[in-house]
Amino acid sequence: MTGRVPKSSSVTFFRHPRARARLVNFRRPLMSSSATIPPNTPSRSIAGAGPTQYEPGAARHVRPSHLPGLDGIRGLAILMVLADHNFGMPGGALGVDLFFALSGFLITRLLLADRDTPSGYYRRFYVRRALRIAPPFYLTLAIVFATVASLRPHWWVFTFYLANFPLLPNAFFSPVLGHTWSLATEEQFYLVWPAVVRHVRPATLIRVCVVCIALSIGGRLAVPHVVHSLEYARYWFAYAPFSRTDGLFVGASVAALADLNPEWLDRHARRVGGMAAVAVAIVVLLRQLSFSKMSPLMAAIGLPCIAIVFGALIWTGANSGQATWIGRFFNAAWIRRVGKISYALYLAHFPVLAFTDRFSLSSPAAWFAAHLGAAVASYALAELSWRILERPISSLKDRLA
Repeated sequence: MTGRVPKSSSVTFFRHPRARARLVNFRRPLMSSSATIPPNTPSRSIAGAGPTQYEPGAARHVRPSHLPGLDGIRGLAILMVLADHNFGMPGGALGVDLFFALSGFLITRLLLADRDTPSGYYRRFYVRRALRIAPPFYLTLAIVFATVASLRPHWWVFTFYLANFPLLPNAFFSPVLGHTWSLATEEQFYLVWPAVVRHVRPATLIRVCVVCIALSIGGRLAVPHVVHSLEYARYWFAYAPFSRTDGLFVGASVAALADLNPEWLDRHARRVGGMAAVAVAIVVLLRQLSFSKMSPLMAAIGLPCIAIVFGALIWTGANSGQATWIGRFFNAAWIRRVGKISYALYLAHFPVLAFTDRFSLSSPAAWFAAHLGAAVASYALAELSWRILERPISSLKDRLA
């Protein structure tokens, strides 16, 4: 998955001195400016068994350091989605699963760093999430509802993050806002996961993730037998709240493992990811990697192993720095920039594409040019959103949360 790298340069984030100096330890939290550390507080080593411990009540808030490589991975995810939706690239739809794995990893990492603080745990999380997610999302909804009259009666489906249920009459997937099913899945995850992390130890958290993945597999396997309408069955298999959560829980497991034993991940992440990639390749060769077929191989092996590949990719990309080619790729300025605006780009690209497809495109060249123009326009809208909306609002996070 990541390629073979010479041992002299194949070093992880914790072991490579330049990477360690640049990125700061994955697990050591950065203290907010208002936090205090009591004198003579013992701390653990960089690759120790847990985050730095403080006396109860001494620190008001801890926040993990930013890992630039994750912006690059986010950029890869949105490029995969655009390649699928705009140009029909096979496999591009799995960019959504990469987004899920990233969300599970980042959110769990954030919550684990903050779980032992005496107060404000839930307020900080939900205020920061609301400031990050709500403004671009509801601005997009307002623009769409103002221009697409047919969706106005169903405003509640999108406003309350219910787009991953088949609630629209005579249509399972809105051509304008259908992509919000994945945002609904993440929001539903956010409703319950902070409480789980708050009250469950990291080792138990991994077991919870395994159980949740097993339930997701069981749900997908059951769909063709329980849902008798083929259209409904395909929807539940691909978009239902339980059907694509493998990535969320694999990402969460990686964060919990990093909290317990980062050296294990250093040693085994690539190997496990490589074995999962082989399993995915077998499913592909058997032509079973298809949501429409609802294959048992896709349900029980394909999606879980794809999530594991992405989990290994996240760990490797986050911790490689400039020491490996994969680290250099994900830390490149251009892909990190795409990742920085990926949320607004994801929101904008589907409505822009729906508008483009209203025009009759008589030739493949015209179709390609129109879809390329839609991608460029979506990127421009995302940059605008970042500059005039998201970046100014993000400055409020520390003050309000």
